[in-house]
This record gives sequence, structure tokens and C-alpha cells, in this order.
Amino acid sequence: MEIVESIHQARGKVLRDRKSAAAWGHLGEVLLAHTFNREATLCFEQAERLDPGEPAWPYLQGLDLFSHDPEACIPCLQRAVSRSDARQVVPRLLLAEALLERGRLDEAQALLEDVRTVDPSNLRAQLLFGRLEILRQNWQAGLNHLEACRNDLHARKRTATLRAEVWNQLGDTEKALAEQRQAAELPTDQPWPDPFYEKVLKFQMGLRARFMAVDYLTQAGRFPEVLQLLNQTVEKYPSSLEGWMRLGEAWFRAQKLDRAQECFRKATRLAPDLAEAWFRLGCIQAQSHSPEAEESFRQAIRCKPHYSQAHFNLGQCLKERGRRDDAAAEFREALRCRPDYDLARAALRDLESQKK
Repeated sequence: MEIVESIHQARGKVLRDRKSAAAWGHLGEVLLAHTFNREATLCFEQAERLDPGEPAWPYLQGLDLFSHDPEACIPCLQRAVSRSDARQVVPRLLLAEALLERGRLDEAQALLEDVRTVDPSNLRAQLLFGRLEILRQNWQAGLNHLEACRNDLHARKRTATLRAEVWNQLGDTEKALAEQRQAAELPTDQPWPDPFYEKVLKFQMGLRARFMAVDYLTQAGRFPEVLQLLNQTVEKYPSSLEGWMRLGEAWFRAQKLDRAQECFRKATRLAPDLAEAWFRLGCIQAQSHSPEAEESFRQAIRCKPHYSQAHFNLGQCLKERGRRDDAAAEFREALRCRPDYDLARAALRDLESQKK
């Protein structure tokens, strides 16, 4: 209902003024926010016809096409670049990436040089310069550009993958394997900042869209905005179990244990048979050394008898209270549920050695 209302309001602005580029663009943004991509593109095309000087409308068309049709996205992004101030580097960077995908290296280099002129330390440009040199088989130059990106949250996984490719081409198998291992261990790179798309995200409505926005903001490391959005979500949807669980995790990540505990308590009331809610509540209580943790882990086990982590954590609670035999029984149960649970095996071994 929230999504329908949002689209209805945006459409109403268009109906009131069909010659307003801003109204058509806003409707396109609302539609794109809710994955009505084809309909959004039609709106952006109309907005662009009415206001040919605005870079956002062709940029958003190109952004939508980028993942599945790099060739078709290039004219859209070229129009966006031609209408952008030199300091608006995001359209230039996305266009450079699309050109690299199509092997149009000289055009990509010209754009990257433009970005470097206004923003010499831009790491997204450095990553693309590295790809450019690799495509030209200038292996050492590629490594030099990639060096600056190795620890950046937006680029480190991709950087490790590219460096592995370079070392493999240079015949250094050991370094190539080391980079491949690092790439496999690293989390997914966070999305690059994109003011055009971030504006679209603000129009997302409905639970699923809100959680998609939470995922995007989490990947971007923007935790205050994650907390704000999740708080708004549970206010709007107080019966959303996923909302309370996600908010609890966010407060736990922020080390606000009292607030996290409140969220997981709410989740257990909404879903008394959800083992994960009881388990997360127990983890918060255990961290604050609350005696309630034991009962929360027992509730998790009642809901899911083969929950190895709950057995292990219950064992830890019992061990802290000096109930070693009961703790050992829980560690054994954790191992029965999951025979490769090394932490439980080590904890059991430790208890048995203390008896000797």
C-alpha cells in the first residue's frame, strides 16, 4: 500500500503538469526505486526531452542499462557527461567503465584523465586506470595503479582479483595464488558513492524496498543511516519480524546492547518459535553476563533441537556458573549436531583436562 501511494502521488504531479521535467523525473525515480525499470526509463526519456540540460535523466537510463547492456548504456552516459559539471565525476567514471568493457580504451583514458585533473586522489579512477593498463598488457603500470586501492572498502576484492591476473601473466604463480586467496576471503566490495542513485534510494517504500536500501547503506558503511531507516521501518511496520531482527543486529553492531536486547525480545514475542530470535537474545544477554541468557539458549534449543551454536553457548553459560558436567553435556550435544565444531571440541577437551 505504501508503494502504491508513493507512485500514485508521483503520477499525480505529472498529471497536474505534463510539461514538468522535474515531475516526470521524480516519477521515474520512484518507479526505479521499486524496480519498475522499463516504466522508469520511459519517464526519464520524457524528462530528458523536456529538460535536455539535466544530467540525472540520461545518467539513470545508463545506470539501469549498465549491468545488462553496456553498449546501449554508452550513449546515455555520454549525454550525462556532456551535461555535467567537471566536478561531477560519477557519470564520467561509469562511462569510462562501460567503455573499458567494450574495449574503447582511448576514450576511457580521456575520461579518466579528466577525473584525475579535478580529483587526483580518486580511488575509483585509480582502479579503472589499473584495468586500462592491464587491458593494454602494461602489467607493471597496472600494478602501480592498483597499489593505492588494496585497502579500500570499495575496491579491495576487485583489486586482489586484478593483481592475481597480473602476477599470473608475469609468471609469478606464488604471488598470483596469494592474491587469489585474498580475493576469496575478502567480503564483497562496497558500492561506490553515487549521488544520483542514492537520491533514488530515498524514494523506496514498502518493506522489501526498505530492506534493499538497508543492504545498500550497510555495504556503503553508512551505519547511522541504517539505524535511522530501520527505526523508521519498525515504526511504520511494527509487526515486521525481519525489521526487529535487523534493527537488533544493527544496535548490537553499534554496541548498544540494551537497545539490541529490546529488539530481540520484541522478535521473540512476534515469533515465539523462531530459534534465531531466542539465540540472538541469548547472545546479547551473555555478553552483558545476564543470568537470563541460559533460558534464552534453552528456548532456542526447544525451537530447534539440533541448533549446535545454541548448545555450545548454553555450555559456555553453564561453565561460567561452575556447572561443568552440564556444560560438558552441552558441548557433546553441539558436537553430535555438528561433528566438525572445533570450538565445542576444544571446550570439551579443556573441561576434561581440568578434571585430571
